[in-house]
Amino acid sequence: MSVSLLPVRIESEWLLIHAALIQEILGAQPWLSIPHTRRELPGVVAWRGRAIPLVDLGAIFGLSPLTSKLSRPRTLIGEVDRGLLAIPVDEAREVQEFSSDQIRTAHAVSRAHSISEAEVRGLIMPILDLQSLLVSLTQAHSADSGA
Repeated sequence: MSVSLLPVRIESEWLLIHAALIQEILGAQPWLSIPHTRRELPGVVAWRGRAIPLVDLGAIFGLSPLTSKLSRPRTLIGEVDRGLLAIPVDEAREVQEFSSDQIRTAHAVSRAHSISEAEVRGLIMPILDLQSLLVSLTQAHSADSGA
């Protein structure tokens, strides 16, 4: 069984995202800041007539957070549990195929929302679990809003 993963970069950090979750890869997208939101969810992006939440992986991983003056050259549109999200990244490379024995438990690179890793061109990259990330952000949002 093979797994298709998309290598993406945010600043100098590379990670892998399950390609099946990515609906589209766009160029830089304007986004609307929403006041009084968490820095991990700073606003929304318009996509196909809908406003979808913007997830800032830079803020989540302790890198430069997005600001009205800082965007990223690519925007991934992902779908997790029938919910859409926009993920700005600096670079997205071609999808890579991995056999199950090429994916291992994370030990070389430790990142939040990643329990496994794989090697691409000599670089070990964490595999981001978008489901875990979304659950974490939603739970934190519910706790922050008192729901």
